Amino acid sequence: MTGRPVLQVVPTFAPRDAIGDHARQVDRLLKDHGVPTAIYAQVAVPEIAHLARPFQELAGKRDTGGVLLHHHSTGTAVVDQLVERPEALVIDYHNITPAALFEPWEPVVAAELAWGRRQLEVLRSRTHAALADSRFNALELRGMGWTRVAVAPIVRDLGRVDQRRRLPRVGAAPELLFVGRLSPNKCQHDLLGALALHRAVHGPGARLRLIGGASSSTYEKALRSLAVDLGVADAVSFENGLSDVELVDAYERASAFVCLSRHEGFSVPVLEAMRHGLPVVALAAAALPETVADGGLLLPRGDLDLVVAAVHRVTSDGATWAALSTAGLRRAATFHLEDARRSFWDALQGALEGC
Repeated sequence: MTGRPVLQVVPTFAPRDAIGDHARQVDRLLKDHGVPTAIYAQVAVPEIAHLARPFQELAGKRDTGGVLLHHHSTGTAVVDQLVERPEALVIDYHNITPAALFEPWEPVVAAELAWGRRQLEVLRSRTHAALADSRFNALELRGMGWTRVAVAPIVRDLGRVDQRRRLPRVGAAPELLFVGRLSPNKCQHDLLGALALHRAVHGPGARLRLIGGASSSTYEKALRSLAVDLGVADAVSFENGLSDVELVDAYERASAFVCLSRHEGFSVPVLEAMRHGLPVVALAAAALPETVADGGLLLPRGDLDLVVAAVHRVTSDGATWAALSTAGLRRAATFHLEDARRSFWDALQGALEGC
């Protein structure tokens, strides 16, 4: 490991955000290893702004003598400045949602995402090495011509995974849960369709909680309108701003975590669900098969009849529920904080070799 500082650059630094939380854990990891470090943010949410320095402060320095570790997940003017700086540059790639998924809903966001992918071409020629959250992300970079790419997991404190046996939460009125921003790529519209079909086929007891802010106000309005059209508005709750305690309670009380997302670079909420022993039913798309692995039920396609059949089996059969709960706990245990720290540290040392 270089004796030089490792300075993280995060375009948006926010609490209860996978990238923001990851950057904070990496900051602790570097300090624990005696590496001088700091987080620089272009935009920092006031709640945690004291943990970062303004990016303008870094931009005002000619050469820090360190290594810059940039977290890349969308188009940002930060990149244009980083590639002109003299320091060695490493990126931590968290994937970028394909712009086409946002184009019908938020053309401005779509343009930003397309910009971010174009910036990967610029970064490739300037970056010393790259880290990627998942093999899926790493393969994407390699497909674009990157050669020095290592898989380095998201570092996140899931808490101690309690291996006690969970009592199955099954019955005629299942509570389905999805945690994640309201976003076209996460396909909450399919969750609403599945809820409507489940209630039509298996009785009107099923409910759905959608927890997370909105990446697209247009998409959110469409979701709320769709819920009305499908006759399930009274059975769906759109929730945001939950405390950590309230979010844990949501995982603990739900019957199943259902994820029909078409594009994920990793998916921390899926991991959190498994950590709480909540059975996961997920579409086998993008990085989800890698994250879920044998810890949940992966669906080969998103046909609503298949989704509903799977959800009904999980939420009505105690043995199936218990088996998936146990599998999820076992899978979550492989992401223990100390293991993730060790894996990330090893990958980072390799990335910095020769800097």
